[in-house]
Amino acid sequence: MYMKKMRVLLIIIVLALFIGCEKILEMDIEATAPMIVVNAAINPDSVITVSVTRSMHILDNSPVIRLTNANLEVYEEDNLLGSLQHWREGVFKGSFYPQTGKKYTIKVSSQDLPDAEASCVVPYPPISLGIDTLSIYDEYNNRTMQYTYRFKDKANERNYYHLFAMRRYKYYEYDPDSFSIDTIYQNQDTVIVDTTWGNEIPKMRFEPLWINSDDIIVSQNLWSDNGVIFTDELFDGQNYKLRLNSDSYFPGEDTITVYFYFKEITEELYKYYNSHEEHIYAKDDPFSEPVIVYSNVEGGVGIVGAFSQKVDSLRFYAPDYWGGSSWGEPIYYE
Repeated sequence: MYMKKMRVLLIIIVLALFIGCEKILEMDIEATAPMIVVNAAINPDSVITVSVTRSMHILDNSPVIRLTNANLEVYEEDNLLGSLQHWREGVFKGSFYPQTGKKYTIKVSSQDLPDAEASCVVPYPPISLGIDTLSIYDEYNNRTMQYTYRFKDKANERNYYHLFAMRRYKYYEYDPDSFSIDTIYQNQDTVIVDTTWGNEIPKMRFEPLWINSDDIIVSQNLWSDNGVIFTDELFDGQNYKLRLNSDSYFPGEDTITVYFYFKEITEELYKYYNSHEEHIYAKDDPFSEPVIVYSNVEGGVGIVGAFSQKVDSLRFYAPDYWGGSSWGEPIYYE
């Protein structure tokens, strides 16, 4: 009887401790005034294009508010180039191409919101020296591809780089509504045909090739944006060989074309990519400090940067490979 009373008493004490440890925290998150959000990555190969939205409260789950009636002016150095016109869904376009070495300022105004502006200088293209390939086996004994990207850095200046890859290939997709007609028999008066419903239709796919690197120069492997970013801090003015790993999946037909986009980016874009990746990691880690994504927009938020790029491509022939884990030695064409 005594032991039974002690068990009941112990349960009551444990429950009291649990209840006593529970505490409700009330947080009063002050609503900040909405601002203009400006996002642009301009380059000499495209007309200037800018996305404009409105900032939202952290607890607001409404769809993104795209500003379609904003006024956007673009300045080259201190000279007004002209205004950008709304294209679609808050994206504005101009009719002029930016030039390397020039400074561009984008000024945005919208009713009832503070004016916003940001500037950047378009960098000169990077110097690519070529790509080497090597077929290797991974830890699971699957054959995969390793790339070495060779380039030359410009001396006596800080340079920022972004390298990523895409692949293009043909594949076949079953279409139950398509049909083919084959002539089985034909004479002067009679034609007998066979109609077959459902065919494999050839299509083209253009998608990211996920690459990463363990090289000491790499600042971030961009799992959310694809590719790697790095600076020339450790090899200023030198030739460099950056070793890249990639996934082993080479789908589709016997041939596949891989495109490497080697970009020299502005410091603004570099800081944005770096902080955005750290923000992605931190938001899902309860033990991490919050990371604020970099912004260079005065009076608002967002990122306005620039890049110039060099595009290289390799064409592979892998006749023994079909979405599995191994294939014969690839042959690549320039």
